[in-house]
Amino acid sequence: MNDHLGNLKIWLNGALTYQETCLDGFENVLGDTGEKMKSLLKTSKEMTANGLVMVGEVTSLATGANIKADVVVAKDGSGKYKTITETLKEVPLKSNTTFVIYVKEGVYEEQVMVDKKMTYVMVIGDGPTKTKITGSKNVVDGTTTFKSATFAAVGSNFIEKDLWFDNSTGPEKHQAVALRVQSDMSIFYNCRMDDYQDTLYPHAHRQFYRDCTISGTID
Repeated sequence: MNDHLGNLKIWLNGALTYQETCLDGFENVLGDTGEKMKSLLKTSKEMTANGLVMVGEVTSLATGANIKADVVVAKDGSGKYKTITETLKEVPLKSNTTFVIYVKEGVYEEQVMVDKKMTYVMVIGDGPTKTKITGSKNVVDGTTTFKSATFAAVGSNFIEKDLWFDNSTGPEKHQAVALRVQSDMSIFYNCRMDDYQDTLYPHAHRQFYRDCTISGTID
């Protein structure tokens, strides 16, 4: 795993170097060709740089480096809270410092929304078969596909690790989302998502998934 991430960092750094070298070649070219090339490469350079940041985050997750929980959630009462939703009131709004929520092993029956003001939130469980978040909202019973998500991540720079997202609605209830993601620069590592229809709803923005299992029957 670490070897693959190391190689990815090298390749992305190489890509940035070649992009800069390409622009250097247009420095003394007459006309507006250089500016046009700079404009064309702008998005490519931004995506490469963003990729480097995300790989760095994944590397930290994979090694478990310096991850200390700010709040602990435990179904059995051994943590500060018994539900994930309760912990969200402690999340600093519009922060650029990572706030870590550790959710102990157990089944958490709740609908969770990390809204757009809750930035740099990290939620860590005990594993994708141990820490389960489950709900049952669905289209047939009157909820829209968008609002049926058991877990919704909207605030930017959201990170999730070692968790199981589930929508327990059966196939007869049609659309029923387990996880909806609108968080820009979000990362999901070693997670599991189970449902029948529309299990994962990657609604918008840049998202990265690694070592995740997604199961369903439609979409």
